[in-house]
Parts: sequence; structure tokens; C-alpha cells
Amino acid sequence: MKKISELFLLTIICELLFPVSGLSQGEWNNWTFGSHAGVNFNSGIPLPITTVNYFLMAPYSSATTSDSTGNLLFYASAFTSPTVYNRNNDPMPNGLLFSNNDANAFQPYFVVQNLTDDSTYFLFVVRSPSVSYGGLFYSLINMRLDGGLGDIEPTEKMVPVPGGEWTAYVITGTRHQNNKDVWIVTRNRHNSYKYLSYLITASGIDTVPVQSQSTYFISTTYSNQGIDFIRISPDGTKLICLYDSVAEY
Repeated sequence: MKKISELFLLTIICELLFPVSGLSQGEWNNWTFGSHAGVNFNSGIPLPITTVNYFLMAPYSSATTSDSTGNLLFYASAFTSPTVYNRNNDPMPNGLLFSNNDANAFQPYFVVQNLTDDSTYFLFVVRSPSVSYGGLFYSLINMRLDGGLGDIEPTEKMVPVPGGEWTAYVITGTRHQNNKDVWIVTRNRHNSYKYLSYLITASGIDTVPVQSQSTYFISTTYSNQGIDFIRISPDGTKLICLYDSVAEY
């Protein structure tokens, strides 16, 4: 157990020093967060991004995706009409994910590049059960659409992931041990002892999750959301879950 302030500081340090693989990659050079704020690391030092869309509100976390050379592609927030924005900081034409806020989703997004098409991305979303139609969803963002600015494929927008109906609040992911496939991990709110891990391969999303039993029950009532953030170590061997000012390893 550690205090939330210590864990938050540790998380920030780890993200600064060891983003996912521990190597310098342009995909992680742009961050959007807070009230239409952003930071760019392409020059080697953090510089403010002053052009983030005014309506971006990310009090907890957001999704920001760039290409391998650090060019911003798109970003999104789950708060205030959750919307996906393109690199020009404009809403994608089909970018409104859903019409109401999801203020209880602390870590709602995870982006995975399609393993067979580097111009398309899976945007995974967890919606809290305090809103209609909660659970795990994905949208497919095609960067060829809208003249190369990208848009969500109309037939693959907020598609429910089977078995993910009771997930909530947080989602994260890590590279598979084969260094090609990807795991996404979330928490099963209906059984607050379990984590659900979905494998993303060249064949798509394996809709039968691996269920991992926890030794500690996490309260996830509406008045006490419980889960705040989950993170996986760069080597993919450890997971930490931060909730109600304490942590489970």
C-alpha cells in the first residue's frame, strides 16, 4: 500500500522515462489533457501545444495518437460530448462517440494500431455503468477518410465487445510477449475480483477474454467508483491498480 500522492508521482515519472516500450518513439510525442491543453516532445524538451480544440475536456485522461515521426494524428476525451479530433484540431465528421458525458470514466481509452493496416486504428472505450449502455466498445478510425485527416468508419463505431458488458472506468494495454500482438486489460465490475484481458492479433479482436482472479475486492458502487487507474509495466509482467488512495499489485 502507498499513498495516492506517491503513486501518482511514480506514475508520472515512469511515463516520462519509460513510455510503454522504454524506447524513444514518435507515437508518444504528443499529449493532450486537461482543459484544451497539450505538450509536444518532438524537440526533446516539452513544449506547449496551444492549438488543442477548445472543447477538449479531459479531467482524468485522454487518448492521443501520433505517427512514428511524431506528427499528431488524432485525440479524444470522454468528457463533454466525447469526440475524436483530427490533427487540425477539428472534430472528425463522424467523431462524436456518444452524446452525453461520462464523468466517472477515469481512464476510458486505449488505442491499438491495426496489425494488418497501419492506416487504421482501434479506439477502445470503456463507459461507466452510471450511464446508458455501459461496457467495452471499439471504434475503427480510418486515416484515409476525410481527405487523409481521418474519420471513424460509420459501420464500426462504438461496437460492443462481447463479454465486456460489465467492464468500467479503466482500460490499459501492453505488447504481447511475441512483440507483435497486443493485450488490452480492463476490470470486470460485475465481479470486482476479476480482470479481463483481450488479445488483438492480425485476425482482429479475440472476443473471449482471459480472466485473471484478483485477491482483493474493489468496491465499485456509483457513489464510490473505486478504480482510478491501472498501468502495466514496460516489460508486461506486472500490473498495478490504483483505487481509493491505495494500490494493488
